[in-house]
Amino acid sequence: MGRTRTQKKAQTKVTDPPVQHAAAKAPSIPSLLEKAQSFIVQCDYELALRFTRRILEQDPKNAEAREMLGVCLLETGEVEAAKEAFLSLLPPNPDAPASPPASAYLYLAQLSDDDPKLALQHFQAAVNILLVQLKGKERATDDNSSDEVAAKNNIVRALVGQVEIWMDPLYDLCFEPEAEKTCEDLLANALQVDPGNPEALQSLASVRMSQQRPDDAKQCLEHAWSRWKDLDLDDPKLPPIPSRLVLVKLFIELAMYTPALLVLHGIMSSDDQEVEAWYLEGWCFYLMAEQAQESGGTLDELTWQELAKDSRDCLETCQVLHRNQEHIDKPLLGHVKELIAKLNSLGISASPLEDAKDGGDDDDDWESDDGSVLSVLAQFPVVESVLVASLGGNEEGRMILRDLENEGIMTQYCKIWRDAGVPSAWVLNSAEDNTRMIVNHNPLPDITHEDFISLLGPLLAPENYPQTTPTISPTIPTYGSSSNPPTSSSTPRPSQSGPRPPANPILYNPNSPAPFDWIHFQGRSVKTTLSNITGLDGLARERKWRSHCVFSVDVGRKGRQGVEALIPHADILFFSKQYAQQNSPQYETTPRAFLLSLAAIAPPHALLVAYWGKEGGAVLSLPTKEYFQSSGWVEDRPPPPPQPRNADETHLNATFNGMPTEIQSVRSGTNWSHYMSDMGHGSERSHLYQQARSHTRQGQGTNESTQYTTTEDDDNDSQATETPGGRDADDGVVDEVGAQDAFIAGMIYALSRRLCPGLPYTPAWTGEDDSSSSDDGRGRWRLDECLRFATELSGRKARRAAWAGLADEVTLAGWFDS
Repeated sequence: MGRTRTQKKAQTKVTDPPVQHAAAKAPSIPSLLEKAQSFIVQCDYELALRFTRRILEQDPKNAEAREMLGVCLLETGEVEAAKEAFLSLLPPNPDAPASPPASAYLYLAQLSDDDPKLALQHFQAAVNILLVQLKGKERATDDNSSDEVAAKNNIVRALVGQVEIWMDPLYDLCFEPEAEKTCEDLLANALQVDPGNPEALQSLASVRMSQQRPDDAKQCLEHAWSRWKDLDLDDPKLPPIPSRLVLVKLFIELAMYTPALLVLHGIMSSDDQEVEAWYLEGWCFYLMAEQAQESGGTLDELTWQELAKDSRDCLETCQVLHRNQEHIDKPLLGHVKELIAKLNSLGISASPLEDAKDGGDDDDDWESDDGSVLSVLAQFPVVESVLVASLGGNEEGRMILRDLENEGIMTQYCKIWRDAGVPSAWVLNSAEDNTRMIVNHNPLPDITHEDFISLLGPLLAPENYPQTTPTISPTIPTYGSSSNPPTSSSTPRPSQSGPRPPANPILYNPNSPAPFDWIHFQGRSVKTTLSNITGLDGLARERKWRSHCVFSVDVGRKGRQGVEALIPHADILFFSKQYAQQNSPQYETTPRAFLLSLAAIAPPHALLVAYWGKEGGAVLSLPTKEYFQSSGWVEDRPPPPPQPRNADETHLNATFNGMPTEIQSVRSGTNWSHYMSDMGHGSERSHLYQQARSHTRQGQGTNESTQYTTTEDDDNDSQATETPGGRDADDGVVDEVGAQDAFIAGMIYALSRRLCPGLPYTPAWTGEDDSSSSDDGRGRWRLDECLRFATELSGRKARRAAWAGLADEVTLAGWFDS
């Protein structure tokens, strides 16, 4: 019972707002409003609700707080209470503000589904308020400001909302004689406010379909889609996912299957857990299979059986996600089961994993890129790698568990979904334009913030990590060119749905109060990752071990929408050339300008690391103003002239005030390995690796990315590593994506080994208790050698399919010779 209470306390400390001491000055209402709003943005409505109620305790009439209260109550399922909160903002309530917010009317319109006429009144009231505000904004500025754009979008959505009520067959309004003209007038007003608005055009297409005018409807949809189809996924002008799903439904209804699939792939690139998207894709493939069967057996060079199999795979995924998310749309699930039964009767079964997956034959292909980084780290001595992830619990999932554990990766803190499978991928080839589309199928739900806290609760409880020197002595590493790094002897038992007792306990560093040396996050699920980092950061600071643990974030090969919100919260940030190019084409030639552009938003103690593909990599230290850049690693090979073991690296002593930089050459053969060995001994450490989503690593033997939906052109244009001299440009390059994972693993390992034998490495370290350090820490980190090590590790991985043996190779190359 004591352990249970302590774990609950640990969870509370991570999620609760900080307790104010009696003598401390109470926070101001604006600061509380800002904090509540930030939690709403993070979708942490429980915590936002607590801050909102604190505001209302001080100022019960605060309109902004009352609106936030309604939003939080609505998101937490308290619908009636949310209605009361929104109604308190409107007349005749005596506490209503002089100018009621339009948003309150919009929320009430959506909550009045049992009274369509009342909903129409709320919508129109919101339109009237927004039109007055829009006129004021137009007079104030000639520019199309963001506020003006938002006001126009809200007006259009309110007008479209009225059209949907008039057309809904569940209401009697659709049978009224004025229904058709009313809808035409409402949409005319919407297009007058915002000509070419995609949502208004989609609604107009729906009206044209009800009028039996399919050609006009197609024209409206094509016009609507053309407004945004070429936008990047993180472009704010991209319509929200619900609006795009409506467009897909209309495309499918008009048998426009190709654009429907293209829109769906864009949606899944943003959110591959969207149940309705998987359903619509399965339904689309099903209809295409029917059409192929009717037209001679093929459609776009695909047989009806192939299309039907694609449909089955998508529908199976939808069914798993629906169950795991406890989705509320029961009719959708019913239709999914009906379609699966029909496909089953036709002899169409789901694709077996060995056929569904695009890649090589190596068992390592089953791992995610997250597991790949750990796979490398676990090969080195005195490293404990811990994975926190969603994993499948079926036969293939258990195979992955065994593979991870055999590689020395601890999986007892993973969440196992009993009936879920493993990620896989399909490649759709287009002979017309010579492109390929990779469709990744990931049936595993994300690790939520609550899951993260629950899984790590036992490790974060104070009695389970040392406050003083533990009784377990650290193992002293032994390096040598003739010795192989030992493999882990841990054999964790299969988990169920939460953390399992470890077969072997995590061994802690006697010099550190932290339960981990390093926690690495994937930046895929931005809101969840942000909650995890900020919650863990608060706990670590409260328990005085934050400065002893590194938080790093892999921003990803393609930036997800809002991923920049993670940058201010990490100690070390990993970027790619592809991500830099998405920000601006000017960053294509060198990583230096890109990394310097991030200095204003990154923490002042941060290390910024860029993987630049075949051009190597770069690292910028903000506290010491050091910049290092490496070229791609080139292997020594005869005949003369011999290639150096490592290419030159440039050390730019960067300044941030425009002063000239000092440039000097750094070559291999330095005493970095001796410097590490002379530090006395290593200490047994733990690396915690947290992922938001478990993807397969695509591209073993291919040139494809792990991104959910891509074309080949969008992927690894520059994510290669320099190939051996004297070969063709792509000869010997086996795994370009794996090269980036190996680069990240190399940087983590090289940097974390700097902790021996004193305080752990962290960019926030201030030099206390280390008389051997220089005043600013320069030289202690040896970033140039860390970068060279990671670049070489990346280059070696680029020309091999398997992960095993990478540590042996760098050991034999002499990196750890004393």
